[in-house]
Amino acid sequence: GAGWMALVSGGPMVRFAKAMGFENYPFAWGLLSAVPFLAMFFQLAGSYWAEWTQRRKPIFFVANLIHRSSWILIGLMPYVLLSWPAAAVVSVLGMVLFQAILANMASPAYIGWMADVVPARHRGRFFGVRIQLGQAVVCVLSLVAGWLLGGAQDHRLSFPLPTSWRLWSDWQLFSTPFGLTVLNLCSIFFCVAAVLG
Repeated sequence: GAGWMALVSGGPMVRFAKAMGFENYPFAWGLLSAVPFLAMFFQLAGSYWAEWTQRRKPIFFVANLIHRSSWILIGLMPYVLLSWPAAAVVSVLGMVLFQAILANMASPAYIGWMADVVPARHRGRFFGVRIQLGQAVVCVLSLVAGWLLGGAQDHRLSFPLPTSWRLWSDWQLFSTPFGLTVLNLCSIFFCVAAVLG
């Protein structure tokens, strides 16, 4: 989970949003920033759902599977919607809100499940070590992601691409026929995080 968080939030998400045209829609920036907080209201629905069905594990796994998989769709959006800036901004906002709602709906089920699995006398230590390890992973992956994004911006990440990929340069997805753009790199981060997260 920590590795996923480092690849889909912070710098990669800001750079992705800029490349998708959010700078032309200032209100969209505010909405993008507010999405995680708006989605928190759905923890109430998730809590009610988990209490009503008494099926915490399936709720957690299904909601998280859809939530994490939706990042593949977000990562592929530039390849479909970049020519329509307004549609791209609305689609990104919609998908980010959708995945955030599912993530928050899964939270109460996870917390209840862990309360049953981890004995009370070990919970503090267990979650403390878990958080420490997660923060270490976030620090390392955030530095690597930042370094790669900086290299893409400065055109230092250049290598030969297959000839068929060069067709995408018309959509401004590749800065040159031989280099990755920031948008490509963010899309790769999102897809990798969805699969490995």
